[in-house]
Amino acid sequence: MLKDESSLVRKDAALSLGILKAKKYSSKVAELLTTDKESFVENYAAASLILMEAVEYYKVAIPIVEEPFSDGAYLTDNAFHPLVLEKSNQITGNLKKIFENAKSLNNKR
Repeated sequence: MLKDESSLVRKDAALSLGILKAKKYSSKVAELLTTDKESFVENYAAASLILMEAVEYYKVAIPIVEEPFSDGAYLTDNAFHPLVLEKSNQITGNLKKIFENAKSLNNKR
């Protein structure tokens, strides 16, 4: 799905792998940072790498997501049905913690 012809499918696949913390796919997700023509796919791939805590890609991923993340671009309350909103908020909270930790680790490198 990371190579699907639809950019929306590629974006969703990357984000899903991050949410699932499927770190064994981090190199495949990281390929989207340099090969995908759609900038929003690159953004979601970078967010995915941070979610899955793929430390080896933090140097590249953090600058890509820092501004959009602080603007709430990835997972917002109005993007989900009320039945899944609680899970969305949980994921967003986890992403915030992971992102802050990633920035801290990246600054020490």
